[in-house]
Amino acid sequence: MAIFESLLSFLKDFFDKSTGTQRFLNYSKMDDFS
Repeated sequence: MAIFESLLSFLKDFFDKSTGTQRFLNYSKMDDFS
């Protein structure tokens, strides 16, 4: 699935940065899969 691959790249890019974890936590709060 293209969406799944995009999500992996999205997470990969975030965790590749020092602030990745912080940003991920913020995005998790808005994560509705809408």
